[in-house]
This record gives sequence, structure tokens and C-alpha cells, in this order.
Amino acid sequence: MGLVKIFIYGTLKKGFSNNELAAKNGTFLGKAMTSKKYPMIPNDSKYGIKFPYLLDKEDHGKFIKGEIWVFHHTKLNKLDTFETSMYQRKPLSVIDENGNTHNAQAYFKTLGVVYSEKELLDNWEE
Repeated sequence: MGLVKIFIYGTLKKGFSNNELAAKNGTFLGKAMTSKKYPMIPNDSKYGIKFPYLLDKEDHGKFIKGEIWVFHHTKLNKLDTFETSMYQRKPLSVIDENGNTHNAQAYFKTLGVVYSEKELLDNWEE
């Protein structure tokens, strides 16, 4: 399996609260955006912890801004554990800042989520 590109769109991004996990286990390749639209909504946790959900509904929502990272496949278990069973890693296509297309994977919310169009985000900020 070798190296795997992961599209990061939430708290694992550079400068965000959980970036240390990505930085210790992967390599930052650059900023990117999804090549198709997806719905991304905020989680307003009752515990004060905020993070986004990316939903696997291709061609709905907005083009999502994030980052491409590369991880050795043996390090992916650390990300999978962090993301818990609430998310599943699935393939998607992203476009980097130079216009190059990359086949990557992203973590999508696995359980059903009800949302309104006005909740949709294109970029996550803490």
C-alpha cells in the first residue's frame, strides 16, 4: 500500500488544535480543495468541542477547502483511532494550489446527519 494521501479539512489542519497528530505521523503537501461539492457542517457539541462533519453526498454542498497530507499506510491507524467509528475513510479527488488533481482519501461522517443548506461550510476555522 505504501504512501496514502489524506485530505484534511478540520481540526487536523496546520495551526489547528489537533494538528500535532498529523504533523507527527505525516507530511504536509499543501493546500487543496475538493474537485466535487460535498456538504460540510459544524458540530456544535454540548461539551464545547467544535469540529466539522464532511458528508458523503457528492455533488451537494460546496467545494471544501483543506490540505493534502501524505502518510505511510502503517501510520493510518493513528488517524483512524483519532477519528473513531463516527467517520470512515473514503476516496475522493482534490485539486492542489497549482491545479494538479490528486486521488486522496478523507474522513466522512458515517451516521445520518440532518442539516439545512444555511449550515453548509466550505472552510473550517476554529
